[in-house]
Amino acid sequence: MQEFSANAFAKASFALDAALRSDPDVPIGPGSTGIIAVMEAIDPGIPEYMLHVANIGDSRLMVLHEDGTFTPMSVDQKPSDPLEMSRVRRAGGSVIRTAMAVWRIDGRLALSRSFGDFVRPHSIQILSLCAL
Repeated sequence: MQEFSANAFAKASFALDAALRSDPDVPIGPGSTGIIAVMEAIDPGIPEYMLHVANIGDSRLMVLHEDGTFTPMSVDQKPSDPLEMSRVRRAGGSVIRTAMAVWRIDGRLALSRSFGDFVRPHSIQILSLCAL
């Protein structure tokens, strides 16, 4: 069975970023956010699943239940989050609050993680939940 670990998601995300970086048809400039989700059958004989989710940036994934409620499966990665702010500063970026009260990285970017943005460092956050 395929391993859906944090390392596997990170490798896939960095491979995508490298492919974008090396493609001459992809302009250098803004990147994107994204969600990777894989639903894995725990036991093929019963309807029980593990949902593996990797989030980059502020894309959102929610699981909608039959009763109309939903479960958020991702967390926005914003420069206003103290952990993200610290990570960005350790990586050499700056985090400032604009006159409009919006936190931005290097005075421009309103999210703290992305792929395809070749100017700023990125990484991914992993969330793994079972049997929804």
